[in-house]
Amino acid sequence: SVATRAAARPMAKALVAWLLQNGASAGEVGKAARAAVDELGFQAEEAAWVAADGALTAGLRRAAFEGLDPEDTAVWLRVAALACGVPEARATHLVASTAAKEAAEHAAAAALSPS
Repeated sequence: SVATRAAARPMAKALVAWLLQNGASAGEVGKAARAAVDELGFQAEEAAWVAADGALTAGLRRAAFEGLDPEDTAVWLRVAALACGVPEARATHLVASTAAKEAAEHAAAAALSPS
């Protein structure tokens, strides 16, 4: 349902943020996000995308906060997406589109905040 989907994304992001704070690897993060989303009853393909959305968004935010190397971050994100169950052929595109979306949201937030 739409309500379940709306609840799943913030839950996956919060789970991933916690895992990252506790030193989880990209593979561990992806698998945990996917398992959590599966528990909500999503179909397999949709579960992969919802889990990856949460994992990649939280991963990008952490990388930006810590000032991590973009190439290292891209590799981490790709591993996390694959661990969520995203098909390999689509993982690179998903990483790029999520990074672009996150950058646009960050720029919009910066533009709205008083200087």
